[in-house]
Amino acid sequence: MCNIEIVKVTKEQSKDVAKLIEKLLIELGPSAEEDIKSTALHDITKDLLTTSKIWAFLAKKNNINIGLITLHECAAIYAGGVFGEISELMFKQSLDH
Repeated sequence: MCNIEIVKVTKEQSKDVAKLIEKLLIELGPSAEEDIKSTALHDITKDLLTTSKIWAFLAKKNNINIGLITLHECAAIYAGGVFGEISELMFKQSLDH
């Protein structure tokens, strides 16, 4: 059985989130790695988490971050009001670590 813990991210964990987002962006666009690494992802993450514009949750196994989901609030007439939307989603393929 795989014991995975899901924890709500606090601003103190913003560096962990920024590292995972960086890995995700590089995986999606490897040719932009230099630009991605020069972006202030940690500052952006910390600011967004502080303002409650997004909510983030880490998946952890043996206290190691193996996944991330971020959510933000949206509103639409067709949806009948306010709803949540997934902004980022990533999960390590190998759980052997």
